[in-house]
Amino acid sequence: MGMADTTPNEDRVEGAVDKAKGLEQFMEVLSTCTAATVEHGGTTTHHHAVGRFHRPFYDKQRPELFAQALRGAKRALDPKGMMNPGVLIDP
Repeated sequence: MGMADTTPNEDRVEGAVDKAKGLEQFMEVLSTCTAATVEHGGTTTHHHAVGRFHRPFYDKQRPELFAQALRGAKRALDPKGMMNPGVLIDP
């Protein structure tokens, strides 16, 4: 059992989560961990690929020539831009 919550009932909303604060904390942890990984020779990409949260770090690590190749492949394979728009490269 944990410690009892001493917050007065009128100031507490059961189950309330500050999503903006949680996201801010998550991005701070992600940024710190990614910076440490890169500093020690790692990369932000891994077996789970790159998602929206890793995009800012991926942009710093990806060579521009590779980004151009991705854009060309995306134009050819996904001309309507329906598959994961903005995840790896800007539409």
